Amino acid sequence: MAEGDGVVKSAGRVLGLLQVFAEHRRPMRVSEIAQAMGIPQSSTSMLLKTLTAMGYVSFDAEAKAFRPTLRVALLGAWLNEEFATEGSVDEMMVEMARATADAVILAVENGVWSEYIHVVQSEQDLRYALRPGTKRPLPATNLGRVLLAAKPDDEIERIVRRINAEAAAGDRRFDVATTLDAVHAIRRDGYSFAHNLISSGASVIALPMPVPPGYKPMAIGIGGPTDRLERGQEMILAEMRRLLSQYLGG
Repeated sequence: MAEGDGVVKSAGRVLGLLQVFAEHRRPMRVSEIAQAMGIPQSSTSMLLKTLTAMGYVSFDAEAKAFRPTLRVALLGAWLNEEFATEGSVDEMMVEMARATADAVILAVENGVWSEYIHVVQSEQDLRYALRPGTKRPLPATNLGRVLLAAKPDDEIERIVRRINAEAAAGDRRFDVATTLDAVHAIRRDGYSFAHNLISSGASVIALPMPVPPGYKPMAIGIGGPTDRLERGQEMILAEMRRLLSQYLGG
């Protein structure tokens, strides 16, 4: 989580710390955490000391490593009750990663952006690595296009024109007709799998994720090398749909 852009430094660092643990999923030493967060080790130590005193982080003196406590998980436990009929969204994503052998990305609409709010990384040597907090313009990715597909065409056109109008020199611009064609295909097929939209050789198979009333639209995707996703496309879509139905009833 980058500091600046309206982020209060202390709040940003707390949430950034928790995100580092979520990404690495293991106890970590101060030096590792500082490097992952890109902040001084002295600041990291003070942050960990505070959260340890509050009961949100624990310290293993023998391993000289920190880890979040169950108190962190319990903070948001009530949210899973709204989303998942079985288990949790994180458990579903972990199972999806195991079933498809590639990265699983959860994205939410944030203004004219799709923001990756949770990622379960692939364990394969050749993989598509993404970090939570990554933002892309909605028309730029399969996940973003799935989010757009829930909107009427006139609103999509306004979003694309706004992105183009606010783009800085050198930023990518998007064609309205091309975006609408992609959205119409998603509505017809129920998923998005355009190839190599961001990185050559890497793609995402994306589906809409069912959300309770009152929540922003979300999309979930499997990311990996394009050729591997192409070979496994039918299996990947079947597994994604099976697990969405099992966990979320969607």
